[in-house]
Amino acid sequence: MTDPTANIDPQWVIDTNTANIVNGLAPYDAVTATLAWFDTLRAIEECINLPTADWDDDEFEERLYNLALPSLLSDPRPLLALRPKLVAKFSETFANRFQNLMIQGATIGTALRHHRLFELTEGFLSVGTMIGYFQSRRRHFVAMLHTLPSACRGRQIVHPLDTLNIFVPLIDMQALQIVGAQQAQLINAARARLGLPAAPDCALAMLDGFFLEPERSRITEMPVTEASLAILATRESQPSDRLFSAAELRNDIIATEAAYSEFDLAATEFGSAAAFVRQVSHEFVERDFWVAIQPKELERLFHEFKLSDRLRAELVRSSADYATNLDSYAPFVLIDGIYRSTVSLLSRFIYFWRSRCSIGPSAIKSAPASSSRRRSPTRSNANGSRSRRSPGSTATSSTL
Repeated sequence: MTDPTANIDPQWVIDTNTANIVNGLAPYDAVTATLAWFDTLRAIEECINLPTADWDDDEFEERLYNLALPSLLSDPRPLLALRPKLVAKFSETFANRFQNLMIQGATIGTALRHHRLFELTEGFLSVGTMIGYFQSRRRHFVAMLHTLPSACRGRQIVHPLDTLNIFVPLIDMQALQIVGAQQAQLINAARARLGLPAAPDCALAMLDGFFLEPERSRITEMPVTEASLAILATRESQPSDRLFSAAELRNDIIATEAAYSEFDLAATEFGSAAAFVRQVSHEFVERDFWVAIQPKELERLFHEFKLSDRLRAELVRSSADYATNLDSYAPFVLIDGIYRSTVSLLSRFIYFWRSRCSIGPSAIKSAPASSSRRRSPTRSNANGSRSRRSPGSTATSSTL
């Protein structure tokens, strides 16, 4: 990153690109855009998490991750050859979503190449490179989800196979500039506070190699204690034919409670948030993934679990301002009179919320003597962090 004090005001960059995103979304219908993007996000999350599946077939994995996308539009046979294994491992609808996403990736990669945007094209060369691209843009994908209901004000219908073509250019051409300007503002503020002189080149390291957000105490780095093992023993079995489920959401909560057991999370606002999410997972999850709640039912749950105003605001916050939505972890989006979410967005939120809660009154003040660390396989969730995976654990019909 070049010196942020030179030539261009970062706030101007943020304001200009935010306005460009709003203007770019204005012609589209809010309901179809949001529902189609929800569906695409599910396929993206499944694609990112494919490496967590145990295929027990090295030859198939090589064909899967090295599948060349640019040639699929003229010859889809290599993609179709993967379908039987995907169906056997997961389901017909999973295979449909995967095929749709690959066709979208091939299409936008071709479009980027025609516009000579070769650096961006690299993200759409194969399934493996596309997984890396999706991982690096997760924060933006969720920010776009929160922006769509308010920014889309037109009547143009968004079809499921058009989502990447419509939204990815806005993210790569406009939204990335916003993040760069925000980082420039942080550099300016740090320089001023520390009394550092201007420098010709400055850099701000925000994400690690997996594009994960920085954390003081990542879940995979917390020590294993007797108390945490006792909590982990309460995990429930998970369906083996899907990458996400309501059961896994509840297990994610248990994993978080176990990892941070020394901080007595249950005695903080995390406890009420966890109870709320558990109830949602039992009462309002459809097809083991989607969440749909009427406003009056959501309000009932708020009262039943005595959620604070701060927690309520974090659960449903949304805005037409893309820059604001970049910092939102709210799992619910109000669209067409219904609050919608997914089990993966709820998992993302619960992991975020644990970092916003104070230490409980009975928390252990010193670190445990044990130096063992959690090294179980991890699943990559929509939260920008890696949560522990419990042991044992065509626009076709994949819409809301």
